Amino acid sequence: MIYRIIFVDNPVGIVANTGMLTPAQIRAARALLNLSQDELAEASGLARQSIKNIERGVTDPRLSTAMMIKTTLEKAGVQFLEANDSAVGPGVALKTQTST
Repeated sequence: MIYRIIFVDNPVGIVANTGMLTPAQIRAARALLNLSQDELAEASGLARQSIKNIERGVTDPRLSTAMMIKTTLEKAGVQFLEANDSAVGPGVALKTQTST
């Protein structure tokens, strides 16, 4: 099964793990999963206001906060693409689901 990929070109990002996690990638990942900020906050154990501020670029989260967001979205099926992963730049994609 093929899924659409959303690429984002926001150069401002959050360093998470060995890659970059941008506010635009978080918004795009939520869109692919059809998650609200409230749902992401609940799933990650963070406050909705924190998610909102991070997505708006108002707040630079701690590494642990960025990793909670990234891990939550990855467990839900998102793959984060770094600038060197594609010719377009950083983005997100849904992982291919295999049928059992």
